[in-house]
Amino acid sequence: MVLSLSSQRHYSILISFLMLAFSLLALAAVANASQEEIHSLIEKLKNRSLEWSERQAAVEELRKIGKPAVPALIDLLTFDNAPFFAHVHLAAQALGEIGPDAREAIPDLAALLDDFDDMHVLAGDYVAGSAASALARIGPASVPVLLEALTSNDPRVRREAAAALGNIGPAAREAALALVEAASADPDVSPYAVRALGKIGPVNDAVVPTLIQALKSSDEERVIYALGAITEIGPPAKSATPALTGVLKDERMNLRIKAARALWRVEGRSLEDVQALTAALGNDETAFRMLAADALNDLGPKAKEAVPALIGAIKDEDPWVRRFAVQAVGSIGPAAKAAVPALIEALKDPVYQLGEGESGGPRVRRYAAWSLGEIGPDAKDAIPALTGALSDEEKWVRSTAEAALAKIARNATTKRD
Repeated sequence: MVLSLSSQRHYSILISFLMLAFSLLALAAVANASQEEIHSLIEKLKNRSLEWSERQAAVEELRKIGKPAVPALIDLLTFDNAPFFAHVHLAAQALGEIGPDAREAIPDLAALLDDFDDMHVLAGDYVAGSAASALARIGPASVPVLLEALTSNDPRVRREAAAALGNIGPAAREAALALVEAASADPDVSPYAVRALGKIGPVNDAVVPTLIQALKSSDEERVIYALGAITEIGPPAKSATPALTGVLKDERMNLRIKAARALWRVEGRSLEDVQALTAALGNDETAFRMLAADALNDLGPKAKEAVPALIGAIKDEDPWVRRFAVQAVGSIGPAAKAAVPALIEALKDPVYQLGEGESGGPRVRRYAAWSLGEIGPDAKDAIPALTGALSDEEKWVRSTAEAALAKIARNATTKRD
């Protein structure tokens, strides 16, 4: 049967209409299914009897759903189930993970920035911290409410706001002036504002001078954040060079090495440049030698060409340089076997600990034993010295020497097999 041209047109229109209808029905079914799924996942966030990993998995599923889940998550930002509160943290986390598509939640999250109730702490985090983190991840749309929070009477709110603005990064450039003011005039918030400026970058002429001023502070935390900010900014902060050079003379080792790191970056050099780091091991300034050895330690086996210079650094007059050099050799591993004689000598290092507590340094003898174990069978000549170290007066040297001997023997057996 042959349809007339008119009938063919009607037939075509009918088919198109039916296809549209089926598409709309399918979309409606998906939407309903999605709403049911969202409701089920929200219930999991609220369910205190579930394992924490299951509730975290629900957060991940809500992230995948994205924007359609936002209204239900906003409804969860309340304490209707008081004294239960974990669901509020989880809802804020999910909104943060959804990101910019969760911008309609900004007012509700901002309302939680002053929640520092000790009854609402989860894994050390206040609700305010979870809200601030979510606002940062939502991004630039959060900047106005965070700027408002920066004027709060509560310094804790101001600190959270400053940290969140920094976490937004360069996209929060409009907050730079307010952060400069906070860094200069608000002692409760200054370290956080300084750190935020480093993450946002030198978006105006006041940023770097503010960081330079912070380097002169008596507040160690503020100085540390300023050093980190200048390191982050790099060459555009070159005007900070004289102030950084001054910090190199500070009696506190942690500040000296951070200042050296900042100077290194301001001069446009990479902390993965093995040749430059190797050369810096011979620098007259102790802080640069520490930085070089520490950075080579971070590079591990990639720094194997620095072994001859590190052998020299193991004998440095400064115990911190010796400590970092010994660690770097261990991180390089078997390729550093030429350092075995120097490490044997380092097992006799006279300075065990500087500072208080188990985290004190430099612990050269302990790290020498560890490094010999990392070198493995090629450190067999160190067995007598390590055996002697089993009688060291410090327990950590004894236990590390024992572990090194076992590792050398075990790896030697494996190598023969």
